[in-house]
Amino acid sequence: MEADEQASEFGEFKDHLEDFCVNRGKALTREDIKIGKPFTEEGKTYFTFKGFQNYLVRKGLKLKRNLIKAYLMDLNGNKKKLYINKSENIWVVEIPAFEKMKIKSVGNPIKNEVPF
Repeated sequence: MEADEQASEFGEFKDHLEDFCVNRGKALTREDIKIGKPFTEEGKTYFTFKGFQNYLVRKGLKLKRNLIKAYLMDLNGNKKKLYINKSENIWVVEIPAFEKMKIKSVGNPIKNEVPF
């Protein structure tokens, strides 16, 4: 019997990765990547390995570097040199951006009727 992926260590890792990339304070510019924030543009999210590893430790998920790297690769992660400014490039992890939650419109729930 296979364990549910959500209950596995990999499932917990994916949840933390999504939380790090979507719900945490995001970088407004590429410069902010240097302080450990994830930056998303054109369907890709970029962050430093160290910034994400520190996040995992703060959340209580202490994984070895090689396991974090393997999990990121399983999620189509790549190591990439990213242009920051005219004089600086840094090594980052690049992953496909998590899709934002789509809210289905239910129309106008408030009608122009007097409730009483």
